[in-house]
Parts: sequence; structure tokens; C-alpha cells
Amino acid sequence: MIPIFVQSFKGSKKLITIKNRLKQLKLKYKIIYSLNLTKSDKKVFKYNFYNNQKAQCILGRKMSGTEIACAYGHIKIYKYIIKNKIPRAIIFEDDAWPKNNFVNFYNKNFKYKYTDILVFASTSGYIEKKGTNFHQYKIHKYISHFNGTGAYSINLKTCKKIINDTNGIVSTVPDWPINLIKNKIKSVIILPPVVKLIKQNSSYLQKDRKKLVKDYSIKKIIPNFILNILLTVYYLLYIPYFLKRYPNLDFYKEHFVNKKIIIIKNFFTKNYLDIEKLYYNKKNF
Repeated sequence: MIPIFVQSFKGSKKLITIKNRLKQLKLKYKIIYSLNLTKSDKKVFKYNFYNNQKAQCILGRKMSGTEIACAYGHIKIYKYIIKNKIPRAIIFEDDAWPKNNFVNFYNKNFKYKYTDILVFASTSGYIEKKGTNFHQYKIHKYISHFNGTGAYSINLKTCKKIINDTNGIVSTVPDWPINLIKNKIKSVIILPPVVKLIKQNSSYLQKDRKKLVKDYSIKKIIPNFILNILLTVYYLLYIPYFLKRYPNLDFYKEHFVNKKIIIIKNFFTKNYLDIEKLYYNKKNF
């Protein structure tokens, strides 16, 4: 069977939940611990696993302790996969909740050969509307950057690519440390979802990130439709890039420009689906 790894840190209050859930589903797993950087990031510079200068060049800011710990945890698992020559593995963060139908999917010893990364739970990104049948599910291809390290499977080839390109050092957010589309990493999502992410409001990472990323109150006073138009123009004119908010051009285009172009195309073609809207639609769960 494809091995399952749980990415967490010692002291995580959420770890017991996924351990009990996997035990309930009778699924074997191995925990890979990252560092606990929720209280202090003083430990960060003791070890050669975080490049603060490179992070600031890419993100336009330093990374929070929990962001670093999360990204490092995934890299640590990739190194383990490479060292042990594991062809494909499943990775859960400790807030993942495999649904009952995940067991049926997993017990078939799935080997969807047309992908490098298969995502079980994602909160953002755009996918092709037309999917491929896979048992009783649909497989949809990603056409943009996406968030999906909460629950996914990854093959050995992709792990090697990520470690080679990053030198195994954290310098950007965990999903993803390289531009997947530019590097021709085939990424897909399975729908309906077989895993959900729990307790998003208690996420250490989200709370830590909010301290570093400003929440502009303009979002609260302008209607969404008008705001989306203004933001589209704002990003397509590369204003945040020229203002050095996001100083890395490749990162900026991947995370912002390409997505805005997809939104414009989709307004006319209706060929794509917005994962964020799908994920937060309770009917899917």
C-alpha cells in the first residue's frame, strides 16, 4: 500500500485528532515531526534550513515561525521519501480529516499514473471544468497555482525536483516551494473531496501569517463585484511588483497575474472552476 505520512510538530493539539481518525479508519501511518515554532522563532537561525534573505526577496516579507515549520516539515518528508526510494506517498497535515470514502479510494491501492501530485483537499486555485473519470470520482487538472499541502499524494520524481531546486532549504510558503506549472509538474485534484481540513479558524499558520500580512479595511466597504474589478486591474498593472510588495517576478506572476488572466478568460468561456468556491460550499461535504 502507498505509505501515509502525517506532518506535525511535538505539542500540536491537533495531532491526537488525526491519529484517532486514522486509527478509526484502520489506516497505517508514520508521523514526521517538524519543529515547534509557534511561540518563538529564535531557533530558526540555529539551523541551516531557512533562508530569510531569499524569503524576503520572494515574498517581500520574512516568514512566520509556523510558516517555516510547516514548509520545513514537508521538505523533511520529501527527503525521507527520496532516501527510502518510495515511488509515491500520501501526506496529511495534522488538521486533515479523511472522510469515510477515502478508505475505499485508498484500499484500491490507487495509482493514477497521469499525475505527479494528486490533491485530496484544496482551498484555492483554478481547475479545468472537464474532468476525467476515475472509479466513481472525477480527476480535474490544475491550471494555476493552488494551495493543497493539507492532504495530497506526491511521487518520487517530484520530491527530487523540489529538493534539487530548493536545496532542501525553506525560502517560501509550503504550497508550493517551486512553480509547479513552469516546471511541468502534473497536478490534479479528486472530486468529490475525500478529505476535508478541520478547524481552519484555529490554524497556527493562519494566525501567524495575519500578523505579517496587512488586512486592508477597504475589502469591508466596497462591494465584491467592484472590488474584484479593481483588484484585477491593480494586479495586471503589476503595481504590487513595482512597489516591491512582491519583488520576485516569477512568484508574482504565478500567484496573481496568471490567476487574474484565468478569471477574465473564464468570464467568456466558463471552462474553469474556482476551487475556493467549491471548498467552502457545504454541499460538497
